[in-house]
Amino acid sequence: MDKTIVVLGGSFNPPTKAHTALLKSAVEQLDASFGIFVPSSKAYVERKMSKQKSFAYSEEQRLSMLEAICKDNPTLRVDDCEYGDDGRGHTYDTLCKLQMKYPGYKLIFVIGADKLTIVPRWHNHETFFKNFEFAVTHRNDIDIDKTISNDATLAKYRSIFHEINVDDSLSDVSSTIARLYITKRNKKVLTDILEPSTMQFILRERQCH
Repeated sequence: MDKTIVVLGGSFNPPTKAHTALLKSAVEQLDASFGIFVPSSKAYVERKMSKQKSFAYSEEQRLSMLEAICKDNPTLRVDDCEYGDDGRGHTYDTLCKLQMKYPGYKLIFVIGADKLTIVPRWHNHETFFKNFEFAVTHRNDIDIDKTISNDATLAKYRSIFHEINVDDSLSDVSSTIARLYITKRNKKVLTDILEPSTMQFILRERQCH
């Protein structure tokens, strides 16, 4: 059996229980050796938060929060290979960097079903499809099989798309919601949606009372 690594990219501003559950579920369901969080660069996150008129944690802060989560979960790791870039990088380039660090492993990148239709427009998508695979999570009642079958490019590479299931109770948990309640200093809600280590970090930063 091939050695497998599952990769979950994102801003993780901040990371939530949903992120942890998603990566752990993908690792378990795909029988992977471990999963890797890949946080986006400062440039990407700050540009994204500027559009949303929200705040951004620094690269160091987001890395610290993810490292604490991984410390509590032995099958999870974090890699800052996107740090320092201009925020306009491509997933293909990120996975190539990880492949160099982990030769001999099959890399599977996690996406939501709602992203399937844009994957054929990704940078170097054909080369991506020949070298890497996808873990696809259910979103918005989207029929994953039908979406793949209706797109010639996706259908050609059907075997690289793996469906995974995640706890529905966390479907409404997001970093956006977390930032809202951090701003409101609502410790009760945050305790429900953030990992204990992330909650401790926020309390240390005196962002919640």
